[in-house]
Amino acid sequence: MQGVAGEGVTILSAKKKLIAIAKDEIIMFLKAYEANPCSWTHIIAEMMVNVTGLNQDLQDLYRRYTVKQLKLRLSTKLGKLVATPLEKIADEEVRNQIRKIKELELRLTVPKTVNKDVDPRETVAVGDNGPTQNAAHNSENEQQPT
Repeated sequence: MQGVAGEGVTILSAKKKLIAIAKDEIIMFLKAYEANPCSWTHIIAEMMVNVTGLNQDLQDLYRRYTVKQLKLRLSTKLGKLVATPLEKIADEEVRNQIRKIKELELRLTVPKTVNKDVDPRETVAVGDNGPTQNAAHNSENEQQPT
């Protein structure tokens, strides 16, 4: 039994093969994200179309993983890259793509403006009392004969 191919390899251990994210996968992903920001189904579809440009292990991974698994893999990597200061990203091509994505995210983000001069509790109180006062006012007008 010693030396038999496949001995000691279980189905579970075969599934748990870790495949690092390669530079060509990162570049392909970042370009797909830039073209389809936050649209994971489109991003993953674009990755699937271009999967032949990746090494065989990555091609197998993209064919085997579900969309949910691929989204988790890619979104985790994107989060880490975006959180990393640009100066610390060694590869210039990756750094330039991350810069573009950060700029894109800033343009797409709608800033939340807060009016510090207005107490939100007063706004709610006025809003709650307003219709009641108007209803009372309207009922007075309706009751008066003309």
